[in-house]
Amino acid sequence: MYIDPVKAEEHNELAKGHFKSGDFVKAMKDYEEAIKRNPKDPKLYSNKGICLMKLMDFSNALTML
Repeated sequence: MYIDPVKAEEHNELAKGHFKSGDFVKAMKDYEEAIKRNPKDPKLYSNKGICLMKLMDFSNALTML
């Protein structure tokens, strides 16, 4: 089964590390994987939205927040 909240949290933590180091592209990939693993967790969408803002993709960021 692909839905796995534990793996989602692992990807979220990886993404946070990438975000803190300024690697927003890698952070996006992990946030996207985390959302696929746990689509019911609202914080993942918020985190992805903030990452999109850092990438200056404001139109897509608005859909996340």
